[in-house]
Amino acid sequence: MNQIDLLDRKFKIIAVNKGFVTRGEMDRAMGEQARLAAAGKPQASLADILISSGVLTVEQHQEILQAPKKNSKKQPMNGDASAAAKDLSTREEVDIGFGVTVSDDLLEAHIFPKERNSAKAALTELKAWVASQGIKFGLVEDDKINAYLAQNPLPSEPWLIAAGEAPAAGKNPAIKYYFDRSPLKACTLTESGTIDFKDRGKIPQLREGDLVAEKIPGTKGTPGTNIQGKPIAPPKLKEIKFKGEKGTQMSEDRLKIFARINGRPEVIDEGIISIQSALDIPCDVGLETGHIEFAGNIEVRGSIHDGFRVKGQSLHADQIGKAKIEVDEDVIIRKGINGAKIKAGGTVSAKFIYKSEIDAIGDVAVEKEIRESRIDTDGLCLVKRGKLLASRIDARQGIESVEIGSGASKPCTLIVGVNSRLAKTVNEIKSRITEKEKVNADLQSIIDKNQRAADQVDQEITRLADEEGNILAQRVPLENKIKALRDQPNSEMMAKAEEAIQQIDDRLVQLQENVGELFDKQEDIAAEMAGHQRELNDCEKEVQGMCDEINNISELAKKEKVNASVKVSGNITARTIINGPQASLTCPENYERVHIRETKIADDKSNVRWNISISPL
Repeated sequence: MNQIDLLDRKFKIIAVNKGFVTRGEMDRAMGEQARLAAAGKPQASLADILISSGVLTVEQHQEILQAPKKNSKKQPMNGDASAAAKDLSTREEVDIGFGVTVSDDLLEAHIFPKERNSAKAALTELKAWVASQGIKFGLVEDDKINAYLAQNPLPSEPWLIAAGEAPAAGKNPAIKYYFDRSPLKACTLTESGTIDFKDRGKIPQLREGDLVAEKIPGTKGTPGTNIQGKPIAPPKLKEIKFKGEKGTQMSEDRLKIFARINGRPEVIDEGIISIQSALDIPCDVGLETGHIEFAGNIEVRGSIHDGFRVKGQSLHADQIGKAKIEVDEDVIIRKGINGAKIKAGGTVSAKFIYKSEIDAIGDVAVEKEIRESRIDTDGLCLVKRGKLLASRIDARQGIESVEIGSGASKPCTLIVGVNSRLAKTVNEIKSRITEKEKVNADLQSIIDKNQRAADQVDQEITRLADEEGNILAQRVPLENKIKALRDQPNSEMMAKAEEAIQQIDDRLVQLQENVGELFDKQEDIAAEMAGHQRELNDCEKEVQGMCDEINNISELAKKEKVNASVKVSGNITARTIINGPQASLTCPENYERVHIRETKIADDKSNVRWNISISPL
């Protein structure tokens, strides 16, 4: 034992006794000392290691060094000092030459020889000593300990003597969303294989009663045990928010959220969900948003750019470019419409409409101007304070404008009082009737062709039947001839007669096969004809149904009485064309402040004619 070892032996007793260092800190310092020695580095004292690690101060070290001098004086011991001495004496007695280090989480303990070649202990002695260090759980198997102790010399590296059981972490609760939280894609691939950067995917939408989100409960972890035999609690499960806000309904067990209304799901905060009946777009509709399709009210706080589509229940926006709009209700534009195609189930309003096509069920109301556009509405077309220029307006309930036309622009065509939508429906039905009649003609042609084929088969069957009768008639005399020749020794004539009979029989077999094939063909033709005939009958019924629909529409149109007119509070220019249900007029000159409408005129003989009349407003 060298000088450092002697000093360390006294040092560790005094340092622990004075409370400057805990037993665990001393053991860790001894483990570090052993590791340095194994690495071939100069031997460091325990004091140096503890001071460098910040466990021991220089002042405390000096006090420890002076302790032997103070203790060398013979002084009577009080009770506490006597107990401390006794404790030190006991520690010396149980010191078997090993040190122990324990991990901070108390899940591993390692032993090491304090002095190379000096640590000698039996299995039971070592286990008793380990137990005295407070290690009560996870001791390695006896055969492994024996194998370790049998090494000579013992390795200086710390050796695992005990391992606890770490707690098993549970599974945190989670939320499963039943909609796409990131619906916007960079682009989409069309059926033709091209990339559409304007189509960025569909906005998620839910219907009332749909499952929106579900909370998956967590599972608790399993406790562990440290080397002291004490339980280690598993990590606590993470708490998560799960709450339904506006437009949602929570299940009784608080684990599911359902949609209470139709709309768009929105995650306000992680686990907090609402359903919005309206779609609020805080920017322009363009490459950032892609096309918009939403079964609800759409509020665009900007413009709709050229080439984009918007489809929904209603639309509010600042401005529309060359876009395609289709909504079930109203289109309200705060500025203007420029080059758009709009189909609305309600009204359309804007400050101006330019080079656009509008098809609306409700009124079309414009503040300033309609120019170079086509308007079709079942309601009223109203230009409140401006002009109607170079446009075709078909407004069933009438047209009102300050100015209509100008000398420099193309003339307007105005249609009032005509249910153009019904007329369009009738034309569409007539087109379908024409298509069906062509199908009927094709089917009839096929049926006629099948009938001709069936007639040919009947003729062929009749011909073969006649041939079979003739052959059978030829067979009878030959049979009689053979009977007569049996009593005569003329074998040559008998052979010829039998050969002729065989030829007749072979032909009869062939005829029967041919007739059978013809009967099969006849059945196939009949089945095909029956199928085509059923299809023809169905088509004829469809045509009749469409004709009845046209008649019903015509009767409805006759019953409708719409007193539509054109009202101009300013000027209407010459060449403006005005059409009503029964009459039409091209304005021969400019007029100011007029009311234009279709009127019925009857002469003395009760003959009725219709006329477009112009009267002062």
